[in-house]
Amino acid sequence: MKRKVLALTLVLTLVLFTGCSGQGETTAAPSTGAAETTAAQQETETAGQETQAPTQEATEAETEGESGQTADGTYRDDVSVTEIRDAVKEAYGENYIPSMEYDAETLEALYGISSDMYDEVIGEGPMISAHVDTLIIVKAKSDRVEDVRAALENYRDTQIESGVNYPMNIPKLQASEVAVYGNYVCYIMLGVIDDNLTDEGERLTAFQEQNQIAKDVIEGMLAQ
Repeated sequence: MKRKVLALTLVLTLVLFTGCSGQGETTAAPSTGAAETTAAQQETETAGQETQAPTQEATEAETEGESGQTADGTYRDDVSVTEIRDAVKEAYGENYIPSMEYDAETLEALYGISSDMYDEVIGEGPMISAHVDTLIIVKAKSDRVEDVRAALENYRDTQIESGVNYPMNIPKLQASEVAVYGNYVCYIMLGVIDDNLTDEGERLTAFQEQNQIAKDVIEGMLAQ
């Protein structure tokens, strides 16, 4: 009888021991799987952040490149007006018609730009009155930019009104522009178009495209 009790006790001990061991193994398995899943997620998130960083930098660079100027819209103020004129002249080549440089007295008399408005100025027009090609570049004093712009706009309006004297110049006069780049104010009326264009609308568009050549050059030189 004692042997039977002893044998039964031994069997129960073995069963309990086996059950406890099985439960321990079952509990440990999910813990390892969870750790592996968390590690994998962290690696994925880190990789995603590393991929997004250069993409964002590239987007910012592309945006700045497309605008041709800095994000805050500022322009340089250390480029001489002579340098700008020379670059514009080179861009047009033989189609740059202005050949006479105006002095300070002429600029004030014709355009209303007095010497107290600017730090530097250069203005050129044609020697033949039948032509109207003109380039004025004014590096205005910081508090006189609007005064210079208004003076050039007023000159432009006057020229358009008096354009009846030379009807063939009307589209070119209408296409003329006053452009402001920081402290630089420019009056642009340049370029040669195809003589075969007779429609006034087409001529206007063609002259605007010619003026854009100068604007692109100036923008490229002054945008920081």
